[in-house]
Amino acid sequence: MGVYTFHKYKNLDSKINSLNTSGNKSATTGNQTSSGKAVDGYLDYINSFRQIKMKYPEGWVKTEYENSVFVEFKKDPDWDFNVFAERLTSNPTLEEYKTKVLNGIKDYKSYKFMDSQNTTLNNLPAFTITFLATFNKEYKIKQVYTVRQNHGYGLTYRSPPDLFDEQLKTADNMFSSFEILTD
Repeated sequence: MGVYTFHKYKNLDSKINSLNTSGNKSATTGNQTSSGKAVDGYLDYINSFRQIKMKYPEGWVKTEYENSVFVEFKKDPDWDFNVFAERLTSNPTLEEYKTKVLNGIKDYKSYKFMDSQNTTLNNLPAFTITFLATFNKEYKIKQVYTVRQNHGYGLTYRSPPDLFDEQLKTADNMFSSFEILTD
């Protein structure tokens, strides 16, 4: 197996709690990202630098970062969805990447594995992981990961366990709308 890095974001709560609440329908300078007109209650998010496109619910706050977790969508303090991308130093198989991801999340406080399944993301082989973990409070988390051209992509939906199902359909719509724009 090749060597590659996996970034852990155990301090994501500090980023989540410092969200900029403006800019739901604005474009970022440099034409790197944009949000358009809502269609069926969803806005387009396009990031030309990261070469991805997806839809997110109108009314959710979009915040961008200059690290591997490069965009987050937040409804309120209970629900958030973020997109992660990393450049890999090798071209791992999906199974190799899955092993690395699972080893990384096992370090989370009070980690409790719930489920993992094979799926597709952007018509690419992918896997989902569902687990419980504690950051500043307990969360139920669903993640979908894939690899493409030496890049790993991860999408994360999280909420308190008792509220998880309330926005799961919305999160699943966001997962299924994700597109990688490069060949």
